[in-house]
Amino acid sequence: MRKRALIITGVVLGLLIVAGLLWTPGYNRAGVHPALLAIEEPLRHADARYILNGGTVVVGFVDARGQRFEFFLPPEFTGSEKTYPELVVGRWLGSRPDAVKHPCSEDSRKYVAMLLDKYMAPDSEKGLCVRELRNPLLERLGKWWFKIRN
Repeated sequence: MRKRALIITGVVLGLLIVAGLLWTPGYNRAGVHPALLAIEEPLRHADARYILNGGTVVVGFVDARGQRFEFFLPPEFTGSEKTYPELVVGRWLGSRPDAVKHPCSEDSRKYVAMLLDKYMAPDSEKGLCVRELRNPLLERLGKWWFKIRN
């Protein structure tokens, strides 16, 4: 009887820990960058790529009016922690004069992740990009687990 209670307690605690790591609160619309709020849903197309230059996330959307939006989020490293402090509006690597850097709030990252999750066709890039933008803690845990296994 005691063994059964311990097993049930362990399973419940394990599920709570996993849920705590995967759960991310929603975004506050007031904190989302205006360039992202200009995207009119439902989207016709959503695409994202994770560039192996350190982890830049490149995002493209075609909204309900057919207007194309392009963004990229270059990473910044502080020790072993990666963050996405900038949102660049315009072409990849700022190759067009209209590419402008803006501070990127947590709400903006969550908004982009929500749009990708909702509209992008499933593939490995989608999962990686959404995970990167939504919860950097999971990425750190994944890297830690990889180091332990190897």
